[in-house]
Amino acid sequence: MDLNAIRYPLQPNGSECPKRFRMRKKPRTILTFFLIVSLVSVVSLPTCGEESHVTMVPKLSGSWRNATLIVRDEVNWPKEFLSDFLLIKDKVNRWHCIGIGGQASGGESFFHAVGNSLHERFTYVSRVYNNGTASDRNMDWMWAPYAIFKDDNTCYLYYAHYFHNAGEIKGMWQQERVLVSDGRLDTWTPLSNPDLIDGNVAFQERSDRDACIFFDEALKQYMFYYAASSATEALINLRTSKDLIHWSSPTAVLTGAPAPEFRAPESPFVIKKFGAYYLFVSGFDYGRCAVYASKNPFNFGNAQTAKLGEINAHAPEIVTDNGKEYMACAAISLTYGSAPAYTDITGVYIQELKWVPYQEAVWYGPPAVPHVPTSSTGYLMK
Repeated sequence: MDLNAIRYPLQPNGSECPKRFRMRKKPRTILTFFLIVSLVSVVSLPTCGEESHVTMVPKLSGSWRNATLIVRDEVNWPKEFLSDFLLIKDKVNRWHCIGIGGQASGGESFFHAVGNSLHERFTYVSRVYNNGTASDRNMDWMWAPYAIFKDDNTCYLYYAHYFHNAGEIKGMWQQERVLVSDGRLDTWTPLSNPDLIDGNVAFQERSDRDACIFFDEALKQYMFYYAASSATEALINLRTSKDLIHWSSPTAVLTGAPAPEFRAPESPFVIKKFGAYYLFVSGFDYGRCAVYASKNPFNFGNAQTAKLGEINAHAPEIVTDNGKEYMACAAISLTYGSAPAYTDITGVYIQELKWVPYQEAVWYGPPAVPHVPTSSTGYLMK
C-alpha cells in the first residue's frame, strides 16, 4: 500500500467443533469425566463456534443525529474541524474534552472544553499547547491526545508530535510526547523527565499516532495501543510499561486495514470486558469502525477475517459515568461508503453504549444488506 497516504493527518473534504464422543465407560469413570468437564466450563469459555466464544458485543443506542452534542463552537462550527479527542474526569468531578482543531483553529494546538456533565454542553477554555502557552515553531501538528492519571495529583497527556522540517522525520518518525497536569487538568506543560529525550518524548516511530492507554490489573502494567506503520504495512501496535515513562518495544497486535475502504487502521480504542479485550479501529472512512475481541491483548488476529463487525463511529472514546458506559465520537460520517474524511455532522457527540448478546448484534453496513461474519474464528481464544 502507499504509505504516503497515512503519513500526514487527513484533512476534511467536504474447523468445525468436535463431534460428541460415544463413551462406553464404567459409571464411576463417567461421573469423574462429567465432574472434570463441569469444572473446566466454570473457568474457561468454549473453544469452538463463534457465537459460543463471543458472549457480548457493543451496540449504539441510536443514530448520532440523535446523540448529545457536548462540544462545538456555534459561531464557527460550519468551518470548524474537530477530530480525535480525549474525555477524562478530573479530581473535582468535571469532565474535560481535549482534541484536534476546534475554535476555528488548526492543528498547532488542541481545543479544550470543560463540562460538569456528559449530558450538557461543555464550555471552551484556554487551548492546550505543546510548550505550555505556545507551540514550537518547528511543529506542524499536535495530533490525537490521550490522558491518564498516574496518581491523584499527576496526569499525563500523550500526543503525536508532527514536525515542520522536511526529510525522514516529517510524517515518518513522529514522536509521542507527554504533557503533564495536576488533578484539576486546567493547565498543561511539557513533562520534564531526565530519562526521556527532551524530557518528554516517550518514544518515536514511523507514523505513530492515536494513543489509547489503560492499566491492566491482571497483567500489572500499562497498555499503550496506537496506530503506526512498518516499511510496508499499516499497523496497530502495543507497548507496555510499569511506570508510564519507560515503554517496551512495539508489538503489532493488528496488521492491515479492516477493509480496503479503511485504507489504514487508525484511532484504536481498547477496553477489557466480559473476560476479553475489545478493540475498536477506525480508518479513512469516518463512518466505519471495526470491532474485534480477543483473550490475548497482544494479538487480535487478521484485520479482515477476525473482525466481529462494524459500527457507525469514528475515533471513539468510551467512558463510564454513574454505572453506565458512553461512547463519544467526532467528525462522523452517517453515510455508508463515504469518501475519505467526509463528515455529515460536526462536533463531539456522545450516546450510551449498550452491550447485547452476540446473537442480537446490529452491525453497520450498506443499506438493506445485513452483515455476514467473514469467518468462524473472529474471536481468538489465545
